[in-house]
This record gives sequence, C-alpha cells and structure tokens, in this order.
Amino acid sequence: AGCGKTTALVAWRQALLPLGFDDAWLTLTAVDNEPTRFLGYLLASLAQVDPAITREAAELAGHGVDREAVERTMITLIRGIARHPRELALVLDDLQFLADTRIHEALQWLLDYAPPRLHLVLASRSSVPLSLARLRAQQLVLELDLRELRFSAAESERFLKAHLGDIDAREALRLHEMTDGWVAGLRLLAVGLEK
Repeated sequence: AGCGKTTALVAWRQALLPLGFDDAWLTLTAVDNEPTRFLGYLLASLAQVDPAITREAAELAGHGVDREAVERTMITLIRGIARHPRELALVLDDLQFLADTRIHEALQWLLDYAPPRLHLVLASRSSVPLSLARLRAQQLVLELDLRELRFSAAESERFLKAHLGDIDAREALRLHEMTDGWVAGLRLLAVGLEK
C-alpha cells in the first residue's frame, strides 16, 4: 500500500489514450471475491467501452458459477473482445482481494486466450496465482515490482522540489532515506513541511 501502483497505472492510462486505446478499469475489493459479483463487475466495466463486447457474455453470466458456466461466459467474452476493432487495455486493480479459485481460473482463460488487441493489466500487493510462463517465454509480459516503483534519490529530490520549491539536496536525500523512496511517504512529509 502506498508504493504508487495505482498512480503509475493512471499515468500509463493517460499516455495510452492519445494513442487510440480504449480502456476499462475495475478496482476490486474483498466483497468482489465471489464469481457472480466479479463477472458482473468485469462485464460492466467492459460494457462501458462498448456494450457489444459483453452483450452475449452478459446473457450467459447469470446461468451458474460452476466451472463450465464460468468457462462459457469467459469464452463468449473473449469472442466479444476479439470483435472489438480497437486496442483495449483492461486494468484490474487490487487483485490481491481475489482468492476464489473459480475467479483465478476465469482470469487464466482470459490470459491464455486473449485476443491480440487485449492488454491485460494486473495490479496486486501480492503475487497473483496465475500462470504467466508461456507469456513470459513469448516476451509478452512486463512485470513491475517494488524495486521499479520506488523513487531513486534524484526522483525523490525532483518530487520534493515540485511540492516544496527549493530544497537542499542533503535534506532531500535525508527525506528519501527516511521514506525509502516511497511516494506516499514523501507526499506525507511534503504536506507536513508545507504546513
């Protein structure tokens, strides 16, 4: 928490929009750890991009949550995504809240059979129990972890200067070390120092 996952995703999203990407965003909570609820929210977020993507899958979604029913829904959804004419980024934020194996299996189907124009973005505070080996081997996965999300000392100094104006380089380095480069900690310190 507070290391900048969502902030990085928002910045990435802003960079994609001028390139003609459509995007759907689903922020998850603990109550979404139920297949019917998860599938409903997933379909709703994609329907905001284009209702045609989810029309057929939505008809199937209410017909059970056993393995076969979820698989049929996901296959139909994948076909709907494949018909979408534009690049589509689907962001699933706070994936750590999903522990139900039926949901993991649905996400694995989405990964395994994703159409070429689908870009699936998974953000989580913990490892996601999905198999990414095939996608890694094909160099179709970009993984960012805590090391990439921390600010370097120079980035911390730039951030502090942007929020505080002129700051001594030694003081900026001290604040960087106090927060270990975490943007949330730097922001809290900056707010405190501004006051």
